[in-house]
Amino acid sequence: MAKPDTQEKYKNLKRATLASGLAAIFIFIVESFVLGAPMFTVFVLIYVVIYLFPVTLFSIRNKPKLKFFGYKLVIYTLLVISSLGFHSYDISLARQRAETIITAVNQYQQDMGQYPASLEKLVPAYMPEIPKPRIAPGVFYYHCAPEDTFLMYADYPPFGRQSWSFNNREWTSLD
Repeated sequence: MAKPDTQEKYKNLKRATLASGLAAIFIFIVESFVLGAPMFTVFVLIYVVIYLFPVTLFSIRNKPKLKFFGYKLVIYTLLVISSLGFHSYDISLARQRAETIITAVNQYQQDMGQYPASLEKLVPAYMPEIPKPRIAPGVFYYHCAPEDTFLMYADYPPFGRQSWSFNNREWTSLD
């Protein structure tokens, strides 16, 4: 049986669980829809692996402590999984949307004999609108020049830029 002071220490289980849940939701929303990259998730993952998991594991004999840290472990593990999963989906969505633009630019080049000066030249004949690259904030950057024409977007703003070269017909990562 746990000591009375230990039980007292972990009696605010609902409050701690609610606070952890709200913190996890806040982190997920900020990373997914404002920052566009799982920056805080990396720190949460380190916190889970280095601290929460061992503390929860060593609390097996103390039920109040086990619940206290176990719920946090579950909440933050779900945050890490959902944040990384969402970001992975968002990056694959950006690549699919980029491929749509690349197809439209290539079709324009075949029809007109030159690449469009801007992506706006593709609307509405080649595509209904210029898509955003991701659910997270961001835009496609398009540059048309004689030496090279390319399309670019950021996987991990402001870094992790992916660039498609129309002249070389290949993807490169700039950062």
